[in-house]
Formats: sequence, structure tokens, C-alpha cells
Amino acid sequence: MDLVMKSAQKSPYDAASGKPPTTFGRAIGNDQSHVIEIKISQCNRSGDTVEADKARQFREVFRSEWNSRVNRRGMSE
Repeated sequence: MDLVMKSAQKSPYDAASGKPPTTFGRAIGNDQSHVIEIKISQCNRSGDTVEADKARQFREVFRSEWNSRVNRRGMSE
């Protein structure tokens, strides 16, 4: 999770304003949400409950931290 956050936080900055594009963080967040849901679905279909639970736990952490660590950072800088 921390690697995903750090990668998004190091997104390129808009040279004119000195701020990262807020839509970039949103786009990565949306893509990551879709990837998590796909992972959970694949695990459910294959019967891998352990990996499905790990993916659900990651989803919860992601949902609780993404906006404060990435999206709001881009909007406040």
C-alpha cells in the first residue's frame, strides 16, 4: 500500500502552477479500485479465500487512506 501511495505522491507536477494535477491522483485511484475488485473476483472464482481476504483488507486500507494521502495532497499544495 505504501508503495502505491508513494508512487502517486511523486506524480509529475504542473510546471505552471507547481502542483500535481488532481485528476492524476483520481485516475490512479479509480484504476487501483478496479484492479482490487478484479483481484477479489478472481480469488472468489478460484476458491482462494485467503487471497480474497487479503485483497479485501487491502481495499479497506486503500479506501481509508487514498483521499487523505494522495487526492487532498494534490489539492492543498
